Amino acid sequence: MKVKRCSIIEFRKKFKTEDLCKEYLYNSKWENAYTCLKCQQTKEKKGNSVFDKRCASCGYNETVTSNTLFHSIKFPLTIAFEMIYRISVNKKGISAISLSREYDLNFKTAYNFKRKVQNYPHHL
Repeated sequence: MKVKRCSIIEFRKKFKTEDLCKEYLYNSKWENAYTCLKCQQTKEKKGNSVFDKRCASCGYNETVTSNTLFHSIKFPLTIAFEMIYRISVNKKGISAISLSREYDLNFKTAYNFKRKVQNYPHHL
């Protein structure tokens, strides 16, 4: 699933809530089919939340962010999505210090997330 080119205003409207971000991840992550990360089975049932899936075989609950770029981030998905947008649309890039100031994050957090984005395989 791809997001078409848009302005920052359109982007903010599209991903203005955590649930909209999770819905996008849910549809992207499992658009082809669900496969359990633990036992590789494909049968699923409802997970702990609306955006989770649970393996019907082993019972492993997989969140929408697990095994993705957003796994274990300590700030809102809305901010993470917008940071990715800003990193990807700026021709000359954007510094981690600018990201930390604009999104009120610790410099190290912004730096590490930016590096994670730049080094992540581009399949999502």
